[in-house]
Amino acid sequence: MLLFVSEKQAISRVREAVMIELKKSYITDEAGHITNVILDYATYQRIEELLLDQGLLHAMEEIADEDTVDYQDVKELMASL
Repeated sequence: MLLFVSEKQAISRVREAVMIELKKSYITDEAGHITNVILDYATYQRIEELLLDQGLLHAMEEIADEDTVDYQDVKELMASL
């Protein structure tokens, strides 16, 4: 399934990353230094989604100045192959 997100939506979702509440626990070594962080699964999923959105936004910014191609032209080209 393909999901198309507008640049505005992608920016909005990346900004949400700053605002999410992280439910976390720490694992420490004998000296008390944090060695690992435990996240609940819902928090992990949200972080993963936001990282993917940030990657999408970066990719969209990279091609923002490129020429666009009409869908019908692509459809006709694909049909001719």
